Amino acid sequence: MQGQTQFLDIYRSLARAAVDTMKTSLQSTERFHQQQLEMVRGALEQNAKSVQQLSELRNFDDLLALQSQIAGAQVAQTMDLWRTMLRAASDTQVTAMSQMQTQVSQATDTVRQAYDITARATEDATRIAASQVTAVGREAQERRPGAEQHERQQQQRKSA
Repeated sequence: MQGQTQFLDIYRSLARAAVDTMKTSLQSTERFHQQQLEMVRGALEQNAKSVQQLSELRNFDDLLALQSQIAGAQVAQTMDLWRTMLRAASDTQVTAMSQMQTQVSQATDTVRQAYDITARATEDATRIAASQVTAVGREAQERRPGAEQHERQQQQRKSA
């Protein structure tokens, strides 16, 4: 019965670890999609601003200045996109490693407990077996003198 309880504890621990891992993965995906959505909104706002600025151009010099400004904004958005993506990946890895460390620690504790229980059960079984062997040995020794005395009496009867 105790073995079944240990098995169920280990199973629960593994199931909990799988659920925690899935939860972390889904949360990371949600965060990443949220960040992507914010970047798309920013790009749409920048696009609307650029269109507005294009409609207000007066000469060729203004066009070159606006083009330079838009190119700079696009480079900044691209850099921000990569920074955000790398940060999200980094955060996901840190969370996963932390979770894995916790799960390994829990698994180690569970295995240690199972080992301790097994060691105690083995010690108990050894003590019980040793006491039974000792009891049988004593009983045999107690019977032996009586058996020898009985054999002597029979030999005396035969010789008489």
